[in-house]
Amino acid sequence: MIKKFRKRSRREILKENLEALSSPNYLKRIALARKSKKFISAAQIEEELGISIKY
Repeated sequence: MIKKFRKRSRREILKENLEALSSPNYLKRIALARKSKKFISAAQIEEELGISIKY
């Protein structure tokens, strides 16, 4: 059986995004990444995702 999804309002989508961005796990991962001082270049990201970003 295929589950149908109702169309969500922009307000609902924004609320979900804000909740996700303020989650403890997400904030913890950001803090750890900032501490690590390991950086990834834009070229590495492009290659990993298989995309090309125009600068």
